Amino acid sequence: WVEFWGTTTSLWSVWITQRRNVLALPVVILSVVLMGWFFNSIELVGQTWLHCGYYLPVQFWAWAQWTRGGDDDTELVVTKLDNRTRVTPLAVGVAATVALGRLLDAGWGNALYTYWDASIVAASVVAMILLSKKKVESWWLWILPVNVSAIGLYVKTEAYMFAALYCLFLVMAFVGLSRWIRAERASTP
Repeated sequence: WVEFWGTTTSLWSVWITQRRNVLALPVVILSVVLMGWFFNSIELVGQTWLHCGYYLPVQFWAWAQWTRGGDDDTELVVTKLDNRTRVTPLAVGVAATVALGRLLDAGWGNALYTYWDASIVAASVVAMILLSKKKVESWWLWILPVNVSAIGLYVKTEAYMFAALYCLFLVMAFVGLSRWIRAERASTP
């Protein structure tokens, strides 16, 4: 039941996030708790850390960003990273993958697929930071290094409901990317 409700609330949260609806954030909080619980039960330590140690607290920061992170404490608008800063998220993701992979290898004898798991965790962290700042590029990270990779990992670990969920997330990420590109273009003078 934890996997089912984690899947259901997670799907709902992505569906309303792509519409830039601030109510996505409380739904994500519930989803994150359920998904963290499930991942802990199947010994995907990196995914457990990601959900309970990162996604849960960052939702409160993201909520504040979306509602008061714009000019004069107004709602944020969708923007793109400038050319100078586009490489930073990628470099941070690679460095975090290596560091977390080593940490998982060193400390958890039962941790599975440590570097694969770590790469999804690192890309998710970077994507969530960009999503919290309403950056279009967040969706590119959700598409490839998160969703496509997670589908493979979840199939390999027989977490089939989550693999199916991430297939839907992949489709929704493409829709989100399209919507956010249109929103960014509409807000650019």
